[in-house]
Amino acid sequence: MMPQGIIVFVTTHSEFAPISYQYMVSALTFIDKGLPYDERFRMFEQCLLHYKARNMADMPADDFIVENARATVRVPFATVEYIMTDGPHRLALVTTDCLVYFYGALKEMETLDNRLFRCHQSYIVNTVQMSSYDATQKMIVLKSGKRIPVSRRLVRKVRQLLKGEL
Repeated sequence: MMPQGIIVFVTTHSEFAPISYQYMVSALTFIDKGLPYDERFRMFEQCLLHYKARNMADMPADDFIVENARATVRVPFATVEYIMTDGPHRLALVTTDCLVYFYGALKEMETLDNRLFRCHQSYIVNTVQMSSYDATQKMIVLKSGKRIPVSRRLVRKVRQLLKGEL
């Protein structure tokens, strides 16, 4: 959903306010230019707060949703750390506060969001959670301190991601 704008008239002709409603222009308010600066500033501030409150409620949650025939998994994307294989056709979604098992394929998971990166045959990592790369152990270190293996062929790409080049 697109944010909705508001109309605020700033004018020296406040007597025209009723006419705007006659033409069905829905203005939030009228601010008289003759008011003292502090009062005008306060009114502008109130208009901006009103706009923010009105449009923040309409913003969709940034959730990670996995849906298949057997399960629907929904967690806040900011908490997703990585997804790993946990047996034939079984995956484990590791978040900062829980572990969720479900059936699926990593190949399907890596296409769900562009912030997910396949760093190993058995792992997909949330690039937002990446903190550093340990070259001696060939591991990605996450913000939580957890370590994820990286395949040799993807080391360069991981370093580029950490530098913000990709």
